[in-house]
Amino acid sequence: MKTPINYFKTLEEPGRERCKLHLFEGVLYLTIAAVVCGADNFVEIESFGENKKAWLSTFLKLPNGIPSHDTIAKAVCTHRCKIV
Repeated sequence: MKTPINYFKTLEEPGRERCKLHLFEGVLYLTIAAVVCGADNFVEIESFGENKKAWLSTFLKLPNGIPSHDTIAKAVCTHRCKIV
């Protein structure tokens, strides 16, 4: 059975290869989980991640912790614009 994280791994990651501290599929999963739980903006998504870091760490690789709201916004907006 394909999990959401496995699906996200198949998406083409936008942006440059250098300076990447966070896995793209982790940023997407964090974003979706936070929005499902009521987050309305990127700051709230980051806050959700910080508050649920222990839980998220059980199934996401977070080598550099929770991404900042700016990093989340760049990943989500860049990918959204690329799809459209």
